[in-house]
Amino acid sequence: SDALVAGPVAFKNKWPIFYLPASGSFTSAQLSALKNSKISTFYIVGGTSVVSEKIESSLESIAKANAKKTGATAKVVRRCGANAYTTSKWFATWAVSNKLLKWENTAFATGTSSLDAAPGSVLQGKTGAPILWVANSNTAAIDAVKNRGVTSLRVLGGKSAVNAYVRDEIALNVGFKLNEIQGFKVYIDAGHGQNNTNNGKWDPGATGNGYYEALLNKALARSVAKKLDALGISYFLNDDGGWYVLRHAEAVSQGCNVVVSIHFNSGGGSYMVTLYNSKGSKWSPSIAKTMLTYLKAGMSPSLTNPSSGNYTWDQDVAVLRGKLPATLLEVCFIDSASNMKAYEKQEGYNSTVALENKKVSTKIAEGISKL
Repeated sequence: SDALVAGPVAFKNKWPIFYLPASGSFTSAQLSALKNSKISTFYIVGGTSVVSEKIESSLESIAKANAKKTGATAKVVRRCGANAYTTSKWFATWAVSNKLLKWENTAFATGTSSLDAAPGSVLQGKTGAPILWVANSNTAAIDAVKNRGVTSLRVLGGKSAVNAYVRDEIALNVGFKLNEIQGFKVYIDAGHGQNNTNNGKWDPGATGNGYYEALLNKALARSVAKKLDALGISYFLNDDGGWYVLRHAEAVSQGCNVVVSIHFNSGGGSYMVTLYNSKGSKWSPSIAKTMLTYLKAGMSPSLTNPSSGNYTWDQDVAVLRGKLPATLLEVCFIDSASNMKAYEKQEGYNSTVALENKKVSTKIAEGISKL
């Protein structure tokens, strides 16, 4: 893993990489090559558990002896972190600060396998950009690229290697939007429905004014999906229910980058709201705020403010409790006749008037395209 991180610098500068034996000593062939090379500057990639202090001392001796022959300065530099992930971070930082590489087009690869980074190392060498290791449980290396002003990043390997959650973390931490991720995909969830609470029964959700929430959710979710088709955005549509606590996991398994769950409110009110879960992704509040802006535009003219004056709420909702950025849209109040009249006018459901624009679903889809 350390040699592959060093690969772009080695390729670009035509510097050889020496693999070291577990014995902690150079082989006779390696020792002969180094002593006869006249090289007086050496770089060690990795900590003392992988490149021993004994090796470092030997290199210092060789560097000094070779420097006497050439009049150069002897130097041995070690770049390492606590593990392979942080080693990739600190090596990249060092390489860029010494103008050996540039941050633009930095590549991320899974730290659990070398299959993608091996060919990627050559690509990064030709490009002159680092490789950083990431994993589902370790995204520390992303910090290296924060606030660097990069306009392009690479991910080496498919979603089975670097999953959608990690791609989200890369994009959002560096300042990109989710929709700028190649293969961006959204999980569209129609709230309630069949087996919602794992009891095998159909859950209608809230009811009012002759409407069932689950049916409204399904119709609106399907309409949003059609609008996403028109925008060329990939999605997974869950319009057939399923146990609520497993829906976020389904979004992850489907390779989705974000979860948008569609609902209608009840209980006496006249406004729209978007929810996030503070136990979930730290990016969910901003996702919820973005979607609220577009939901308001779809339900224009805006409905009455809630008494709190706040349209975006933190609630421990199961579908939002997971790694992916997620929001739940409460479109309007199903038990408010004025709310449902406004919804019928903007989107249509029981209305006899054929609405071509389907304004609510159109604006929700537009909001997703801006995430």
